[in-house]
Order: sequence, then C-alpha cells, then structure tokens
Amino acid sequence: MMIKINWYNNSTTIKIKELFESNDGLICLFSLGAVVRLISPHLKDKKTDPAVIVIDDQAQFVISTLSGHLGGANQLTNDIAEQLDAIPVITTAADVNKTIAVDLVGKDLGWKIDDDSNVTKISAFMVNAEKIGVYQNCGVKLVEK
Repeated sequence: MMIKINWYNNSTTIKIKELFESNDGLICLFSLGAVVRLISPHLKDKKTDPAVIVIDDQAQFVISTLSGHLGGANQLTNDIAEQLDAIPVITTAADVNKTIAVDLVGKDLGWKIDDDSNVTKISAFMVNAEKIGVYQNCGVKLVEK
C-alpha cells in the first residue's frame, strides 16, 4: 500500500476545504471532534465525499469517519491499523454485523446501483438476517440461487 503523506503549516480550517475537494481520502492526526467540525461544511453525499480516517495522538485507534464503504474508508482504516498495530474502529452496520455491504455489491466488477433509494432498507434486511432477492439482467452470470 502506497500512501502519499503531505504536511501542512497553513490554518487547518482554510486548508481542509481544498483537501476535501481534491483528494480521495484524508488521514487526520487529531481529535475526531475537531475533524467532524472541520469537514462538516464540506459534506455533500456518500457517493462523492472522500474517505476520512482519524488517528488518535498515540496511534492506538484508527477510526473510519466518513465514506466507509463507497469511499473506501473502512478498508483504508483496516490497512492503516494493521501497519500501525492499532485498533481499527469501524461502525458501519454491515461491518459490525459481518454481513454484505449492499452498496458495494459488484463494485469491483464496475457495477453501479441505478437507484439507491432502497439501499438502506435492503441493508437493514441483511443486518437482520432477512431474505432478499437479487435480479441480474446483464453481464456475466455471477449470482446463483
């Protein structure tokens, strides 16, 4: 894993807007509360916001803060925690309950969800071990009963 690290001396409040809009991910080495306050004015949606990771001052915890699934923050959190021998903190329901992250199904194959209005509902079904159906109408047949 190759991560480019930049250190900035500018005001964090001023710099965060530029960084938030021009990067796929931010790794922040200060308190979670401060990060939430800094990024909150720049939040748009889960499809476009970058992954945001927070690491505490003693590098004991690596916290997936924003864009856990689609932005890759959860995977990045696990990767960084492994490198630092730290504890990854991931709170998304699919990860906590060890189920499928519905919004990631087929992502590695280039699939996109046309209408994501039911993703939360379907995710709740997954977390609650309820049955769901998958309909695939094109591409390589990957899903069987």
